[in-house]
Amino acid sequence: MTESPTSAYDDECVRFTGYLIGMAPNAYVRGHYARACAARGLAGGDDTAFDRFTLRFAAQNRLFLRAADAYCALLARSGGLRRRLVLLAAILEHAAPTEAAFEPPVRRGAFGVLLRLAGHGLGFAAALILGLAVLAPARLAFGAERAA
Repeated sequence: MTESPTSAYDDECVRFTGYLIGMAPNAYVRGHYARACAARGLAGGDDTAFDRFTLRFAAQNRLFLRAADAYCALLARSGGLRRRLVLLAAILEHAAPTEAAFEPPVRRGAFGVLLRLAGHGLGFAAALILGLAVLAPARLAFGAERAA
């Protein structure tokens, strides 16, 4: 039995929404994500072999999703994973109740900002190292089918 495109989008939407904002998407967000993916050519048919590998890697768990996102943020900006995450972020930013995750940040002192920035930077660096270890060899193996 094959998985329907809608259920594949649902699983992906739930996983990506949890990663982006730590919440589960409602039916409105899931429906818009499925329609937007189809309309934007993200249905999977246009994905390169590397894109498909990256999506499978990212689907395994949140750590791998973070690593794949860090890698793609720098080295595969026009890839399928990055395009899907940006599309979903736009949908989430304009849908209730998920728009609250995009509200202005709480004011912090300079030390708090620096500490939080350092933490985010270290987390990104660790994720990027994992992403480089797994996805750079995969990209070489699959060949650069699409320019980054």
